[in-house]
Amino acid sequence: MAEFTVEIPAAKAEMCGNYLDHNLEITKIECRKFLEEVLEQIKEENMVYPRQQV
Repeated sequence: MAEFTVEIPAAKAEMCGNYLDHNLEITKIECRKFLEEVLEQIKEENMVYPRQQV
């Protein structure tokens, strides 16, 4: 994903009601963050999906 450079599918108003959420640069930042903070540092606490306190 960090190397993705082509047009994002359905990133036009006529194709998707949420087309404004299709932001490649933000997606790259989030993917890089996940890679660096989770995948490259596999720890026990990273293996459990966080749950919201109710």
